[in-house]
Amino acid sequence: MLPNRLSLCLSLRTPRLLLTALLLPLLPTLTGCEAPPPRLKTLGFYDLVNTPDGRQDTVWSTIRPFSFTDQNGAPFTKQSVAGKVMVADFFFASCPSICPVVKKEELRLWERFKNDPRVVFVSHTIDPRHDSVAVLRDYADRLGVGNSNWYFVTGPQDSIYATAERYLIAAQADSAAPGGFNHSGNLTLIDQRGHIRASYSAGNDSIMPSPVYDGLKAIDVDRLIRDVDVLLKESAPEKKK
Repeated sequence: MLPNRLSLCLSLRTPRLLLTALLLPLLPTLTGCEAPPPRLKTLGFYDLVNTPDGRQDTVWSTIRPFSFTDQNGAPFTKQSVAGKVMVADFFFASCPSICPVVKKEELRLWERFKNDPRVVFVSHTIDPRHDSVAVLRDYADRLGVGNSNWYFVTGPQDSIYATAERYLIAAQADSAAPGGFNHSGNLTLIDQRGHIRASYSAGNDSIMPSPVYDGLKAIDVDRLIRDVDVLLKESAPEKKK
């Protein structure tokens, strides 16, 4: 027996653990009952600090300062993304395996936000010895995203790998891996304050927050599109009544 509208609306105000897969397909058909926005967790590195009342509180770390160069030869620093929602990934131009698939999915995301100055995309090369500014520029142009809010950056290899670690993405040189580098196709979402954010992932682990989004999966990129919208609404000023 399907739940009536009242019981369903009440269920949407309960913890996510109680929202079952049976109820989700019914949401678009109901009136007078809106689904709650996805809950985006803050993830990554943090410190424990003592509060004035003697308790301990969690203070989430923000992204660390960085100094890279983009595909136009311009400096690209933490200030370049200050106050913006950032989608970050790590790739290399000669990647023979997952990068083309990830970029195809990421293009869908870029198309959604390419005209929004509040959003930036940052692709870090993990092969800076080969991926010069000219190579990155050619790569961006071939994707059709040159001179947009999508930046392809290079810099010292150790700095790039340290950044990947802070963004919870695996990236390292590996002579046994295709192209000589072992890396994931994951994307990281960073909010306007420099914190890593993520919603609950799709599938069987839907009650657990995923720190990154799998760029190889359309369902994860769809989730990321939705979550970028959530962050943009978080920063929007409240309307006066």
